[in-house]
Amino acid sequence: FADDLQLTPALLQRRTWDAPTTRVLERLIRPGDRLLDIGANIGYFTVYGAALAGGTGHVHAFEPNPRTHAVLARNVRMNDFSHVCTLHATALGNCV
Repeated sequence: FADDLQLTPALLQRRTWDAPTTRVLERLIRPGDRLLDIGANIGYFTVYGAALAGGTGHVHAFEPNPRTHAVLARNVRMNDFSHVCTLHATALGNCV
């Protein structure tokens, strides 16, 4: 997004986002694993997790904002991970 002041500039300048979390994913996710990306935004962790989980893994990404969800869907398609990702246009919460 042109009006995003955090994620987009970081990706353009450093080609990464949230390096500590990225390193944790690298250590934890293996081919065949399943991943939930809750609040997926534009899909940085969705796509990264899909790459780490490989063709036998799967990512479920949840993004409720319609505008952001459209970018998430485009990002997943452009990176050729549609077969590995299920996108949900909904929010998740905890109800008691």
